[in-house]
Amino acid sequence: MDFRRIVVLRDIHSNLIEEAILVLRTEPVCENATGKSAEGNRAEEGKRTERGRDFILKEAQAIIDNYIESIRQTENRTNERKKKKSEVTRRFLTNLAINLALSGSILLLALVISRFV
Repeated sequence: MDFRRIVVLRDIHSNLIEEAILVLRTEPVCENATGKSAEGNRAEEGKRTERGRDFILKEAQAIIDNYIESIRQTENRTNERKKKKSEVTRRFLTNLAINLALSGSILLLALVISRFV
């Protein structure tokens, strides 16, 4: 049978992620220097699995942190685009008001001059 190793991380200190499910890659059985398989020595295997669990948790945390950072960067980019767009719109409306006032004053001046001439 083909069993997959799955790690479920809960209670992650994040506003974006509640739970993470990781499917681990299969590892080949490695042999130590004496030629015995790693499954033969139980004490060594216990230490190795403890280190492996720590490594897996650190790796998972790094993956989650990278994902959260990429989400935040994306949000920052969209916020910057919205700020730029609102700034351009504000400038456009200000320039439009100034130009309309200037055009109105020129037309009014032309009307006043035409009345006196």
